Amino acid sequence: MKKWIIPAICAVCALILLILNVGIGPKGPYVSCGDTYNKFLFIPAKSANFTIRFKSPFSGNLILIDEKGNPLQSSKYFISVDGKPTGASFRGNGTRAVNVSIRCSTDLRAGRKYIRVQGGGPLITHIFFTHHMNPLLYWLSWLLSALAIVSLVWFIGVRRYIYPQFPTITKQFIIPGQAPLVVKMGGARMVVISDKPHKDTFWDTLVKGPVLYKTHPAFHTSISLLPRKKGILVKTDFAKYKVSVNPIPRIGACEIIEITNNLKITVQ
Repeated sequence: MKKWIIPAICAVCALILLILNVGIGPKGPYVSCGDTYNKFLFIPAKSANFTIRFKSPFSGNLILIDEKGNPLQSSKYFISVDGKPTGASFRGNGTRAVNVSIRCSTDLRAGRKYIRVQGGGPLITHIFFTHHMNPLLYWLSWLLSALAIVSLVWFIGVRRYIYPQFPTITKQFIIPGQAPLVVKMGGARMVVISDKPHKDTFWDTLVKGPVLYKTHPAFHTSISLLPRKKGILVKTDFAKYKVSVNPIPRIGACEIIEITNNLKITVQ
């Protein structure tokens, strides 16, 4: 290994660290003083902190201005100096250092905020901090976005593939000596016919699709009808029912026989 490789790697690492901590602002290099974000739920706000140092004890006024040369607005920035709330303008009284804490209001967008210290000769005058979205809000936004995308994919494509729905189909069940049962299947993923009323759960309907429940006294054992490419698939207890054609053709007729009572039900 050549002798210059390790020093070169160290130099590159140092350069990367320098780039991360020094930003090129509107009029020259700015030194980073940290990150900020606003309070959200149980995650408190975070302020950026920096120290204004002087070569000798300083007494006089200092002003924090933005990249346009305007004092920082109190409606957009919350500033405290040596632990006491203040505005963009404050005074140093024979001190060698002033500790400043700053954070943004909810009106400001995320991104870098460039600040200059205007006044009697501080050692560092160009400072920037990066305003972020609250970490909890950030991850919650990503989670909700991912949930929205998954839901969109599920409801538009995947659900109809796994749980297909009936097109516009109407079938009539003719039962001897009883009123006929008319079933409009369009939009349902399944039709259930029985002699007792049933109701699907909200979440099952939302996730899988609607189930149409029909009630008729002739069906002591329930019959389920499912959409298929070749017709309407009948699922039931085949020890109690006999289906002449299964799947039932979408256009055409078939016969369902209740074996116990030899009851012939015509589907057309």
